[in-house]
Amino acid sequence: MIDRRYDLSRSSERAELLPLIERITDLMMAGDEDACLELIAANDEYATELRSVLPAMRVMQKVQIADVSGIGSETQTVLIDSNLSLQGRLGDFQIGREIGRGGMGVVYEAEQLSLKRRVAVKILPFASVLDTRQIERFKIEARASATLSHPNIVPIYFVGVDRGIHFYAMQYVEGQSLASVIEQLRNNTAEQNISSNKKQAETKPILQAELSTLRSNRPQDYFRTLAKLAFEVANGLQHAHEHGIIHRDIKPSNLLLDASGACLITDFGLARLDDGNVTMSGDIVGTLRYAPPEQVVGKHDELNQRADVYSLGATLFELLTLQPAMDAPNREALLQQVTQGRSRSLRSINGQIPRDLEIIVQKAMEPDAQDRYESAAAMADDLQRFCDNQPLLSQRPGILKKCSRAARRHPKSMLSAVALLAVLLVGSSTATLAINRARLETVRQRDESRANLRLAVTAVDDVYREIASDWITQDRNLSDVQIHFLIRSADTLTEIASRYPDEPEFLEDAGLAHLHAAKANARIQRFDLAEAGYQKARNYLARAIPEQSTSPNLRESLVTAHYYWAVMLSEKWQFDKAKEVLNEAVVQCRELLLLEERGERDPLTLVQVETEILRIEAVQGKHDVVVQQGTRLLSQARDLIDAEPRRTLPRQTQLQLARLVSESLRAQGKIDEAGQLCDNVMREAESQLQDKHDFRPIARAVAAVQTELARCQLALGKYESAEVNSRLAMKRYRDSFVFDGTPKEFSFAYMEGKATHDQMEPNAYAGYAAAQAVLAESCCSLHKNEDSLAQADEATRSCVALIGLFPNLPRYAAEAANCAIALLDVGAATKRLSESQIKLCGYIASELDKHRAGQELPQSLEDLKTELGQKLTEVSERSTAEPK
Repeated sequence: MIDRRYDLSRSSERAELLPLIERITDLMMAGDEDACLELIAANDEYATELRSVLPAMRVMQKVQIADVSGIGSETQTVLIDSNLSLQGRLGDFQIGREIGRGGMGVVYEAEQLSLKRRVAVKILPFASVLDTRQIERFKIEARASATLSHPNIVPIYFVGVDRGIHFYAMQYVEGQSLASVIEQLRNNTAEQNISSNKKQAETKPILQAELSTLRSNRPQDYFRTLAKLAFEVANGLQHAHEHGIIHRDIKPSNLLLDASGACLITDFGLARLDDGNVTMSGDIVGTLRYAPPEQVVGKHDELNQRADVYSLGATLFELLTLQPAMDAPNREALLQQVTQGRSRSLRSINGQIPRDLEIIVQKAMEPDAQDRYESAAAMADDLQRFCDNQPLLSQRPGILKKCSRAARRHPKSMLSAVALLAVLLVGSSTATLAINRARLETVRQRDESRANLRLAVTAVDDVYREIASDWITQDRNLSDVQIHFLIRSADTLTEIASRYPDEPEFLEDAGLAHLHAAKANARIQRFDLAEAGYQKARNYLARAIPEQSTSPNLRESLVTAHYYWAVMLSEKWQFDKAKEVLNEAVVQCRELLLLEERGERDPLTLVQVETEILRIEAVQGKHDVVVQQGTRLLSQARDLIDAEPRRTLPRQTQLQLARLVSESLRAQGKIDEAGQLCDNVMREAESQLQDKHDFRPIARAVAAVQTELARCQLALGKYESAEVNSRLAMKRYRDSFVFDGTPKEFSFAYMEGKATHDQMEPNAYAGYAAAQAVLAESCCSLHKNEDSLAQADEATRSCVALIGLFPNLPRYAAEAANCAIALLDVGAATKRLSESQIKLCGYIASELDKHRAGQELPQSLEDLKTELGQKLTEVSERSTAEPK
């Protein structure tokens, strides 16, 4: 007899054989094997293939008729064939009840007998056992999942084949899918369903009742909880993408909530691996409502990590609204809706959804893949920023969306956006003149004129947010075009804000316009204009509060105005005034705490403001205050971290506090205590740093604490440890740089035209130089003279470059002074100090004197200036005494 091999990718054979397999499956599940044999005899041409699946079907028929009251039940499996030795088992697994099924398989609860542990076993459907594509997809799912190890991905324990049954075992997740949560929230009967649904696991689903309560009573906390779930999924996807795996079927039913409330990704059945793709050309894989346009039209070569970002955005859309983003009633209309990107606006469905969450979803679901988040990590960062009440890196596309996108992609064309701001200013001026006309014919005309002004302001603000808002907080130099754009933005916003009518309904808008202008002016070092803007922003927003006394957003904006104003004042060394402004922010933070709907976000805001106050106290040499208050704030930061371990901002604040407190402890002579504090906090943070892909703020905060730890070890004579930690701190900084190289390497690359001015990150470079100075002194103590002098010289020259770039910011002169002292110490010890190095240190001392003129230096900076002067005098005296 000829052994025929069927290729089920050929449609004719697939069409004939698969219905027969499905029919045999139904008969076997019904216990009618005789009918199966008759069916096989009647289809002799497929007899070999059909008989080959009978052993697997017999096993699964026994699984079906077993008592599925629970794993470990005393009731035994009912047998059909006493000659079969593995009754209701697959290899090492005792099969229990069915807990889910889909196109790629059936999932059963099971027990792994050798380890006595509860697992879930996924089995390939019988209708697929002769379909080579389905088998390959099943293998890819198992291989993809088994390759990954991440807290937000369901782990695979075992992959195998037993009597023709392809299966794999994975972690049993005691909980439910997001699809189930959405459905029950949609029906608004979550709590009743949880208690009555016998098909769910015995453990009560974790988040349904809580989400239902939050949705009804505390909507802002509800939205924040959903953002955290999406953040977890994004982190899991980033891990998969880094291992070359694209999921391609992210949707609510493939996301599980476990007993701790964590969200886990499952079902990699459609995953694409870098080393192969089993999808046939032209196939549409994935679920249409959640698939991006390029996946829907079968452009598999164009699929990358942004496809999963889109699907996560569509899932988050449905979580937020309880309605699918794509709601067309039939397949044809749905295909058209997806390919044309016609999803509805989130806030048109539910106006309570925060605007920033809408921005995140819109960005993730852009029809053009190039306009989406570039990675799941980037989306996770914005979700974290939303949870931490920080400005998003992405901003809402406004009415000038096309112009602003072109400006982002082609920086030279950004000037056209600047020109547009000028046009908008003319429009807003016209609207304002209409308002100020003495003779308005009707109230309706007045209202229309005011509406036109608001529209003009909104348009300007859209351009500003879309293009420039993330430049304010980033630690990178600005390009000439960026500076020009910020100048025009600030001037336009200031002009518009000054034309608002002085009436209660316009106070908040005017205050926010002044605030945005002030932040832009401060960023480009137009400090006088920024100061005036912050003052006006504070005055307008404070006057608006009586009209909106219960508005948390208004008070939050007022805190923001105070905070950024104080930071600018601190950079100018106007510390007393900065403290006064920060104390006003503390008052507003405490008012915010009284507004219940703000939840746990405001304690962190208060801790951040008080941390900035402590930074000033430290500079002023008030070390007792820093240690006492800093210890209290560290405890509060620890409580925030314990409450929400996955949030990054509390950890970042804790690291900043630890460094401040350690510096003050060291100044008090409590060096052991200071070093222990740094070591403990740094070790705690490293685990979160590993979970957050490329999260620069945390990495740099850890590096700063590690530098402080090295200083403590240096003071204690632990030179080897100080060398190790200072080198590690430098590596952390370098790994976080935008430019791939050290500050010195950047300087050479810049001079050769291989790097651009806006790739430089001043604060991070200053931190790197500080660690390098500690390394220099450590190497000097270990008699590594050549290395120590080279490191000290490089650190000092890096800081001198920063002085040249930012002559109006005295903190860089202070950083340079610390490095200069290290250079002079190392030079004295090695007796290799050159004349040019001495002149370099003298230049730094003169720069400190410039900033000293006209104002009294804080005690710590006065001590720094004195120490540098003494070191220079000693070097000069030695030089004079030495023979020529």
